Amino acid sequence: MKEGVYRIRIGNPERGYIVLIHGLGEHIGRYEKFIEKLVKNGFCVIGFDWPGHGKSRGKRGHTSIEEALEIINEIISEIGEKPFLFGHSLGGLTVIRYAQS
Repeated sequence: MKEGVYRIRIGNPERGYIVLIHGLGEHIGRYEKFIEKLVKNGFCVIGFDWPGHGKSRGKRGHTSIEEALEIINEIISEIGEKPFLFGHSLGGLTVIRYAQS
């Protein structure tokens, strides 16, 4: 995994994987209640703090979509199957960019 990137993995993938990508200036902890609901409904949720956000290292607030795409590719390689990608704000744009690639 990309060095210095804070990541979570919660739940069992009974119904599949969801990769959650937060928006600019946020952190994955902001989605705690949403993640709890997804896990209770049988999903494994994987999320990360963008570089420069939350608990990840890096210059605060500085990141790039390309960095996030690298992280998403690493996660998908690790789990070995296609997850559902869920993004909010800049995370949503990143999901669209991933789908276009």
